[in-house]
Amino acid sequence: MAENVTIPALQQMKRDGRKCVGVVAWDTPLAAIADRAGIDFVSVGDSVGVNLWGHANPLEVQYYSCVAYLLGTGQAMQYTIKPRSPQKTRVPKQPSANYLREAMAGTLSKQAVSFDFMIQLQTDPHRMPIEDASVRWPEHISPIIPVARLRIPAQKFDSPGQLSFAGNLAFNPWHSLSAHRPLGNQNRARKAIYLELSRLRQSMNSQPHIEPTGDERFDD
Repeated sequence: MAENVTIPALQQMKRDGRKCVGVVAWDTPLAAIADRAGIDFVSVGDSVGVNLWGHANPLEVQYYSCVAYLLGTGQAMQYTIKPRSPQKTRVPKQPSANYLREAMAGTLSKQAVSFDFMIQLQTDPHRMPIEDASVRWPEHISPIIPVARLRIPAQKFDSPGQLSFAGNLAFNPWHSLSAHRPLGNQNRARKAIYLELSRLRQSMNSQPHIEPTGDERFDD
């Protein structure tokens, strides 16, 4: 296993002008492979966008689908979720390994958080392609419009029981309504990759696949 590289260490490397190598892994097995290969830092999932851009709290970040989804019969769209609060906090000088989780827990222990859910309709299939996710859909052709509000109530989500339960869950964008299913080659690849990675992780951990019901209760 490579020597641990902390955020202060990365900041010092930047000040010294030293190069480093980072990758994004979407599951623990891939992260372990990258770690054994000697990669300087491994960001798991979307944490790369939060960490490397200096965000201190995931509840203060705007998120983008980056790929297309169906919006009913014959209509493609992309979406973005933007926090309604303009608040921006600073990254701690000596952040812990779980400072992003701690920041979210601190915020939600005191207040609810709201996001605007916004969509961009595909109006020109040539300039707004589905099969090439590297093309940014121009907003002057199809503006981004708010359609709903997402509210996360004040809560506690980081008890030992909750974290243990969450560790066995699996994410897949195809776990959706058929009317809003993912579109494009990148999403088709994610369908198979996410499924196999979740199976591998659960097999390595000797844990069965579970689906949340909403009836779960945690005493701790």
